[in-house]
Amino acid sequence: LSPWITPNDRFYRIDTALVVPRIDPDDWSLRIGGMVDRPLRITLDDLLSRDLVDAAVTLNCVSNEVGGHLVGNAVWTGVPLVELLEEAGVAGGAAQVMGWSVDGFSAGFPTSVLDDARTALVAVGMNGEPLPFRHGFPARLVVAGLYGYVSAVKWLERIDLTTMDVDGYWIPKGWAKEA
Repeated sequence: LSPWITPNDRFYRIDTALVVPRIDPDDWSLRIGGMVDRPLRITLDDLLSRDLVDAAVTLNCVSNEVGGHLVGNAVWTGVPLVELLEEAGVAGGAAQVMGWSVDGFSAGFPTSVLDDARTALVAVGMNGEPLPFRHGFPARLVVAGLYGYVSAVKWLERIDLTTMDVDGYWIPKGWAKEA
């Protein structure tokens, strides 16, 4: 049987980056803006100084075939996304959480997804280690129950609250808006 937790070096990697970004953690920050009351800028030290949580979450690629290898379980460490959004103050009319990567990738999902208490993290760790470069160091989004093409932004640099009129990377290419 396969182990319940997928080791970091065996966890599948699917993204649009031809070269894995190497981000200097001293220069990196996460901006939370768009339709918020209080835009935030958070450094890695700021994230690491918060109350971090661990959560086992399965990620499964939308392209995974039955019995395929594009699925894995990891214990992700991070800050609950809802806490950061509460701090920023989601403005009326905001209907989508849109994540942006340093490499230009973007993905968004309805804010209503966060109403059901599912795990949604700005993750900084994976299986008891700092987040590996190939899996999004210094921070990425992990949202349980959603395919990555609408949620799993690696090398995260910005989260915007928007209307549903803003499309992520795959949507103009014919993929479903909600997954």
